[in-house]
Amino acid sequence: MSTYQPAISKNVFPNKAIARQLEKIFIDPHFADSEILKRFLTFIIEEMLAGRSNQLKEYTIAVNVLDKPVDFNPKENGIVRIHAGRLRRALHHYYSGSGMTDEILVSIPKGNYIPMISNRASESSAVITDDEELSGRQKTDESVVVAVLPFLCLNNHASLQMFTEGLCLHLTEALMHMKKVTVISFQAVKSLCENIHDVREVATILRAEYLISGSIQFHKGDLRANIQMMNSGSCKQVWSKLYEGKLSQANVFDVEDEITGQVCNELQVVPQFNPKPEPVAMRMAAG
Repeated sequence: MSTYQPAISKNVFPNKAIARQLEKIFIDPHFADSEILKRFLTFIIEEMLAGRSNQLKEYTIAVNVLDKPVDFNPKENGIVRIHAGRLRRALHHYYSGSGMTDEILVSIPKGNYIPMISNRASESSAVITDDEELSGRQKTDESVVVAVLPFLCLNNHASLQMFTEGLCLHLTEALMHMKKVTVISFQAVKSLCENIHDVREVATILRAEYLISGSIQFHKGDLRANIQMMNSGSCKQVWSKLYEGKLSQANVFDVEDEITGQVCNELQVVPQFNPKPEPVAMRMAAG
């Protein structure tokens, strides 16, 4: 079976020239503050130049670049694909700006992780980008992009942690049905947040305009859920509500439904969502 090899122009550059090109790229603001992007690009370039292009798989990158354990399963964790999409966009921004006259072009064709090194003089194609890789979403000009961050569970109980994650999943699904709202997959968000703790960087990678976060507290049957939404660009909180109620094993799904319904109805009146408010009975106290 033949192995795919990157398309390289006839005017092949020496390794030192490619190394100097990487140094130029890494000065760019899209790379300067991201060790992950620099490590990712350096690794795949070095592997390609060493003749190991056929080993550039999700698993190899996860273990060698992202420090994942040897039992990492790419089918259950899309973190490599997330960072690959991020790297493609960063390269696109670089060559559209400070690198627009560079002789050496570096790109990563969609569908694999093998880099392509080419000569600008002999290449007419643009650097390939993958703006929709994160979630398979298609954003319309009128919609706002929202991501639900993993809620903080303030109690160390496995059952409450399961409830917290279930609430995030249910809320993400419910937001998909709101008009003019595009929602990032919660599993993609959760996987990214395991590695990156700066919410502004998370928002930048996901291209999310608004982030919904929250905290869950439980004491002797009483549940308190504090949920907020912030503008990812300004970090200003634009909405917040506090839900309080009873939680037991018998009403877990009912409480998830109730909180989710009330949050979605509350967001209907947030100006950024171009509201068409509907009168609904609310039992949420102001946060």
